[in-house]
Amino acid sequence: TKMVKERPMELNRVIVIDDGRIVKDCKPKEVFSDAKTLKNVGLDVPPTTELLIELKNNGFDIDTNAISIEEAADSIALALHSEGI
Repeated sequence: TKMVKERPMELNRVIVIDDGRIVKDCKPKEVFSDAKTLKNVGLDVPPTTELLIELKNNGFDIDTNAISIEEAADSIALALHSEGI
């Protein structure tokens, strides 16, 4: 829904349903950190999560569970600091 796309951090729970069966039923961070499952059922992940996953895939030791811009910025700053950048 629109709420999930625009403000996922305000949700307490997200249920992902595919073809009538529940695929995921948990907190937003847990749902959105599983980008592979979401993409397999035709859903997108928040842009912040997508960015963090891309950084992790390119060698950064980074937490990909952030869904807000502030959490993503903190994760990126921590990763850069640990890399000595």
